[in-house]
Amino acid sequence: MKKLFVLWLLCIPAIFLAIMPPRTPVEERIARGELSIPILTAEERGEAYHTPRAVGSFRAVVLLVDFSDQPAKVDTSFFHDLFLGRGVDFKAKYPISTNLKSVQEYYEFVSDGQYQITFDIYGWFRLPETYAYYIGSNTGLGSYPRNAQRMTEDAVDMADSVVDFSKYDNDGDGWVDFLLIVHAGSGAEFEGDKNQIWSHQWTMSTTKTKDGKILYRYCTQPEYWLQKDDMTIGVYVHELGHLLFNLPDLYDIYQNSKGIGYWGLMGSGSWNDSESIFDRGSREVSGYGGAPAELTAWSKYKIGWLKPTEILANEGEYTLTRGTALKYTHPNNPQEYFLIEYKEDNSYNRNMPSCEGLMIYHIDDGYSNNVFPWVPGDDPDLHYHVAIEQKDGLWELERNLNRGTSDDLFFEGDAFSSITLPTSHFYDGRKGLSLIQIVIESDRAVISLNEGTFVYFLMPIPGTEYYDVFIKKDRDALPAVIVSTTGERPAVTRIRESVFRFRIFREQYAFTRVDGTPLKNAPRATDATLFQNLRAVE
Repeated sequence: MKKLFVLWLLCIPAIFLAIMPPRTPVEERIARGELSIPILTAEERGEAYHTPRAVGSFRAVVLLVDFSDQPAKVDTSFFHDLFLGRGVDFKAKYPISTNLKSVQEYYEFVSDGQYQITFDIYGWFRLPETYAYYIGSNTGLGSYPRNAQRMTEDAVDMADSVVDFSKYDNDGDGWVDFLLIVHAGSGAEFEGDKNQIWSHQWTMSTTKTKDGKILYRYCTQPEYWLQKDDMTIGVYVHELGHLLFNLPDLYDIYQNSKGIGYWGLMGSGSWNDSESIFDRGSREVSGYGGAPAELTAWSKYKIGWLKPTEILANEGEYTLTRGTALKYTHPNNPQEYFLIEYKEDNSYNRNMPSCEGLMIYHIDDGYSNNVFPWVPGDDPDLHYHVAIEQKDGLWELERNLNRGTSDDLFFEGDAFSSITLPTSHFYDGRKGLSLIQIVIESDRAVISLNEGTFVYFLMPIPGTEYYDVFIKKDRDALPAVIVSTTGERPAVTRIRESVFRFRIFREQYAFTRVDGTPLKNAPRATDATLFQNLRAVE
């Protein structure tokens, strides 16, 4: 029974994963047992849906709807700026706004100009039922007809005499591709209010308009968070990630872990803001979503905006810039691989814990969600679909401790191999990447791979002039490294600075000093040898 349950969870269709992640205070209430995250309880309605194209120019239709018990407060001009504004100074025009850019500008930027979408906005339309009716018993996600599916069907009926829906069949296949419903009021994901609709992407009964076009899929978001004109683009671009590209959520929908945290739009990064979401770089404070995170390299790869360079041999030098990535695939399982991307300093990354470095993802496309966090010692058959290899080796995202820190990125001087923590092993224990050197430049990162090369790191210790380093090989085990110093004894967990490297070759070690010069007369693997004056980099 357990295996069947696990198998079902691994194969949960996107329909169950299409809600906006809760804002931090709501997530904390869920963790305390005060709230439960809503799960879609109604059936998927309608026929199978095609996959949208991801390159080119597209049009979407936006319907603004309100209710007799929840009349609209926000002018339609605000939503023209929110969706379509170019160069709008949101802070000057709307003093309480935290938006940096519009929805349209966001997707043009994260796609590197490959995707242009325009929005035609209609409304406000007064719907026939009350807001309370559509909310029902489960924040709009309960059983039909007292749910958001019925709200969307009623919205289409109200708009059908006004809107030419044929304009929104972008590829001429008879379907309206992108339908957005903006409902009056706030969203349940913001404060956990059960008397609001939780933003989501879902489906309704296939509805044919007067223009002969079929509507099926939609997403819905709120009018404001707390007051007029404070709505942000984060919730809109997140739900559009589902609607436009069929992207899955990359947070843990059961709130037992953090998924990818703040590092990507389809995780908690939809709440990132134009002001830092971190207090002094550690304690998280909640954002509104005015500067959402970019899509991860994996999401861009899935959409088709990014084609990673395949690493065929675990050696050589590679350069990473914006819009590029490296891929290293398990030799026996093409669904499992590592992706490496360079995180640059830009307006969408600037208020992250750290904004420039390498991010390494561990992907298993045999999975469809991030509900099974894996840490060393756990069952390797249960793990995230998209995991972040956190450089500090603490697995804090998986352990539900935070949503991202500066120690998650890899910087100059760091390494990622079979003997670092975290290791570069695949889930079946097979050795993976051997990334031995990172150089960060102004707009790029240069990395070196070298299979069989071991890089050892030491933290400089006050009062220490040199390290005495013993290297010992015991049968087929990895070499043991024993360090003594003239100062305090270093803690292994605080290892940082590069001291030396060696390569196993015919039972011998070929050593180099810190300055790169070779050490002659390399010892045999069975020997225990002392080297002095291997100085740490200050």
